[in-house]
Amino acid sequence: MKYRHLQFAAATAALAALPTLAAAQTPSVPPSHQTGFYIGAGGGLTNASLDYATLAPPAGTAWDQEDTAGAVKGFVGYRFHKYFGIEGGYYYLGKLTQTYAGPGGTGTVESSLDAWMLDAVGYVPLNSGFSLIGRVGAVNGSIDNKLVGTTPANLLPVSQNNTNFTWGLGAQLDINNRWALRAEYENLGKFGGTSTGEMRVNLWSASGLFKF
Repeated sequence: MKYRHLQFAAATAALAALPTLAAAQTPSVPPSHQTGFYIGAGGGLTNASLDYATLAPPAGTAWDQEDTAGAVKGFVGYRFHKYFGIEGGYYYLGKLTQTYAGPGGTGTVESSLDAWMLDAVGYVPLNSGFSLIGRVGAVNGSIDNKLVGTTPANLLPVSQNNTNFTWGLGAQLDINNRWALRAEYENLGKFGGTSTGEMRVNLWSASGLFKF
């Protein structure tokens, strides 16, 4: 009788241990391979240079073409696979200034930039939760120009929207299954046109992600 009791106790203990043993034998998904929804926000620096030739300025007009400004961004994404995901978001790219002086007048062009973006994102997971990332997609950019100073007749305040190709490179550190950090460079292409001047826009940023 005692022997049967011992057999029953041993069998019960073995059955109780099965879930623990199964869990121990099932490998957990590394944070850098995790799929699903995530949201993120960050900030950085916008760098832009103005192609002033598109404004057809009066002969002799000199321009200070390049400027930087603070930027912020928010985004939401879904990672389908450890190597691929999709992401969309809104970027406020700041206010940049270009000064001009010449026969047509002197002053400053203030350009406010923002954008909506939709990208495919690729991941190359490495060791210790670290991944390289790359992105390609489309950006709908808005440029709103305001002039301060003497305004030449062909440099009126104006706004313009346009959609173009964008790409970027960066790195992601997955701290755990919920949090990650990113550093990125993004080439947002040209904003504006002949009425506003064309601006080549680049963004350097750092972001935090929360994964669901």
